[in-house]
Amino acid sequence: MNNRSLICYHADVSTNYFTSVYNSFQIPLFFLHADVRSLNKNMDKLEDLLHSLPTSPHITAVTENKLKANNSVSNIPGYRFIYKNSHTNSGEVGMYVKQGIFFTVRNYTNLNNSLVEDTWIDAKLNESKSSTILSVIYIFSSTLISSNVSGRIGISIRKFKSVKQKVFIMGDFNINLLQKSQAVVNYLRSLTSLGLISLIDCPTRLMLNQTPSLLDHIYTNQHDKTHFDTIAFPISGHHPTYALIENGFKKCPRPPIYKWYGHNLQVDDYITDLSVAMQELL
Repeated sequence: MNNRSLICYHADVSTNYFTSVYNSFQIPLFFLHADVRSLNKNMDKLEDLLHSLPTSPHITAVTENKLKANNSVSNIPGYRFIYKNSHTNSGEVGMYVKQGIFFTVRNYTNLNNSLVEDTWIDAKLNESKSSTILSVIYIFSSTLISSNVSGRIGISIRKFKSVKQKVFIMGDFNINLLQKSQAVVNYLRSLTSLGLISLIDCPTRLMLNQTPSLLDHIYTNQHDKTHFDTIAFPISGHHPTYALIENGFKKCPRPPIYKWYGHNLQVDDYITDLSVAMQELL
C-alpha cells in the first residue's frame, strides 16, 4: 500500500478517501493531531472533524489550545482530556485519550525548555505487554532548532522503562521541513539516530498568499504497517495530520458526514456527493 493518500493541497477534499483507507486496515490504531489556535474558539470545528471520520481517534493531540487556568476544560464525550496551562497567550498542548485506554502521564520526561510545551504519556494500547510512548509538542519558535531539540527528545525517550517501546510524537514544531537547509537536515539526521522517522512530507500550513510550509510533524520508530498523511479539513491555518497503525482494536464505524467549503465549491461534484450521502441514509 502506498503510504501517501490524501491530496494535501486542496481544501475541498472530503474525508471520504480517509474512510476508504481506514477500512482497508485490519483494526488499526488511529492517532490524530490538530493545531486549533484556541480550543474554545474552534471546538465546534474540531468536533465536526471528528464526527466526519469513520471512527474516533484513540489519541487526539491538540496544540495552541490557549486555555487559561480560569477557562473551563473543553471536554469531548468519550475522552479524557489531559493538558497543561501555558505560560504564554499562544501556546498549550493537550491530548484527548479515548476512554478505556489505560495511561500514565510522565511529567518527568518533559523537554524542560521555556520555548517548548509538551506532554508525554505511557499508554497501554493493545494486548501486548509493552506500552506505547506518546507525546504532543508545541515549539514557539523555529530558532529552537539550533538548541538541539532532537537531543532533548532522545533524553526524554530514554527516561521511559524500555527504549524498545513504540514511540509516536506529534505536534506543531514550527520547523519547516520543506526547507532543506543544513540545520533542518542535521535535525532530521539526529532524529534518525534515535530510530525516529518523520512521516509527514507535504505542506500542513496553507495560507492565502503565503508559501506552503510543513510545520506539523509526526515522528515514530514504528516503520511497518503504518499509513499517514494530512486531512484536508483545516481547523486553523493548519491541516490535521494522522497515523494509522495495524493493531488489535475493534472498529467502531459510524456514518461519514460530508463537508464542503464554499470558497472552492464544485457544484456538480457537491450534488453528486450529496446524492450518494442521501442514498446511504435511506
